[in-house]
Amino acid sequence: AHYVMMLQYLADIYRQEKDTVRYVDVLKEGFEKYPSETFFFSNLIDYYSGNNQWEHALSLTDMAIHNDSTNEMFWLTKGTVLLNLGDYEQCFVLSDSLLQKNDSLVGAYLNAGLAKFNLGVTLDKRTQHSAKTKRSILTYYTEALPYLEKYRKLQPDRADKWALPLYTIYLNLNKGKEFDEIDKILKK
Repeated sequence: AHYVMMLQYLADIYRQEKDTVRYVDVLKEGFEKYPSETFFFSNLIDYYSGNNQWEHALSLTDMAIHNDSTNEMFWLTKGTVLLNLGDYEQCFVLSDSLLQKNDSLVGAYLNAGLAKFNLGVTLDKRTQHSAKTKRSILTYYTEALPYLEKYRKLQPDRADKWALPLYTIYLNLNKGKEFDEIDKILKK
């Protein structure tokens, strides 16, 4: 009855002792035995993301979703992992579908906006820009804009997440007033 608590306690001890191997092993065991306990999932995701092991994080989120497909945290986490893997199309589709079901998922706005923004940035990095490519870039930025503005409205203190993308979008879409406002925020 107390095994789950013991595993959590062990994980905390191993983390404090900086015994990474044992820490991760205990978290994996805990997740396998108690997949609905968010402690194990959250700490494993933190470990994988902190070490840029995004493929492991994706595998973990897929297992979590397989165990509980109704858990929005698992789906939101998968969106973030897809974003970090550079799978921007899938990230956007997933994040947008989450917002269709629950428009209060703040992180889904960020993921959806950054996915579209990154699609535009990826195209913009090309050395040659045809008129068609430029239109595609502007379309991605335009599609990213409402998601990032909504995220900004919901998380005004998280300028570290929204300011630079909005700066770039406003600049490229010739939104002078909005650009000047963000420029001031970034210069603080």
